[in-house]
Amino acid sequence: MALSAALLLGSTACDIDELLEVDNPDIVTPDGLTGPTGLATLRAGAIGDFAEAYAGDGGTDEGQVLIAGMMADEYIHSGTFNTRREFDRRDVEDDNGTATDAFSALQRARQGLETAASRIDAANDADERIGELLGMAGFTYVMFGENYCSGVPFSNLDESGNLVPGQPRTTTEIFNLAVERFDAATAEAAGNANYGNLAAIGKGRALLNLGQYAEAASAVASVPTEFRFDLTYSVANGQENGIYAFNVVVERWSLANNEGQNGLPFRDLNDPRVPFERSPADDLGFDEVTEQYDMLKYPARDANANLATGEEARLIEAEAALQQGDVDTMLEKINEVRAIYGLDPVTDPGSAEAREDLLFQERALTLFATSHRLGDLRRLIRQYGRTANEVFPVGTYHKDFPDYAGDVNFPVPFDEENNENFTGCLSRDA
Repeated sequence: MALSAALLLGSTACDIDELLEVDNPDIVTPDGLTGPTGLATLRAGAIGDFAEAYAGDGGTDEGQVLIAGMMADEYIHSGTFNTRREFDRRDVEDDNGTATDAFSALQRARQGLETAASRIDAANDADERIGELLGMAGFTYVMFGENYCSGVPFSNLDESGNLVPGQPRTTTEIFNLAVERFDAATAEAAGNANYGNLAAIGKGRALLNLGQYAEAASAVASVPTEFRFDLTYSVANGQENGIYAFNVVVERWSLANNEGQNGLPFRDLNDPRVPFERSPADDLGFDEVTEQYDMLKYPARDANANLATGEEARLIEAEAALQQGDVDTMLEKINEVRAIYGLDPVTDPGSAEAREDLLFQERALTLFATSHRLGDLRRLIRQYGRTANEVFPVGTYHKDFPDYAGDVNFPVPFDEENNENFTGCLSRDA
């Protein structure tokens, strides 16, 4: 009775409207993203968005590693979603909801990283975090260039928070934008070797996509072979490594092997760079039809995911040597990477085409599950004169559906047509 009286007194002694008023429910308001604590929050959020856009989450939304690996020959579809099967069959519609979510996540990460870098720069122009954030932003452009059609627009927000629609950019323009971000990251790294090496590898990768091989090798020359820059994941904060989750936990992705005639024999090679298991021995995927093989490069929900490594730097140098006809240096660089995994050295296979095959197989194994393979298959077409039917999975699809189709990249989603500057991909070619 005393409690009831107190509550009644309280309700009659104040304005009833006050009971409906609440503080701003946002965790951090825009005005709060200015001081040291606010900027740290902004940075953490941007990096978190990028980590999810890269690897996906605990089993709901896919990242670039997963969708690109499925369109290439790293994974096959062992789930039931039609949208994911479109990735595997290389027949992706521009209204594919799963692909739209992955594209939007990468755009959100790009915008967040650049905004955080700009805010921190405005507060302190000698802050190494600027180099970190711009370096990661550069990788978003690399993945847009490698995984999507020509014509991706990049919209931004002005200082008042208003949307500024972006113009469609060609694939070449996208890689040049990446180079600009990596150059800026290097300049802003404030002597931090990790962020400098991250930017160097990203720049080398972008230049490789532009066919500027010598420049790419020069960009990565000082990166130590043992260098690695990983993105971190945690079960505690709900940001799991989606590469592990989709392949091992929910079993919608299965490790491929000789997919569609042209795919590499990832399982048959039994290479330590692509560890896997099938457990139990008769395990089937979520569709209860496809044989389920779990790739264990990332062996847990909270496993780090590779973004850039010194091993990639050596393989970039190997490709530059191949382009110069320096087979000995190409083999030296490849074998330096193989030695890390206790693998025997390879020897000259004897012909120009066989050397290309060797180099790209070494890249596929070393850089497995890092969103490289789709870009490499496209480069084999664009820079080495191969045809799509020679490098991508073709022929009879492994499920009861029509044969593989002809996509070599992902379309920009239909939703982007809300942008008055965008009317569709400029080209779907490699």
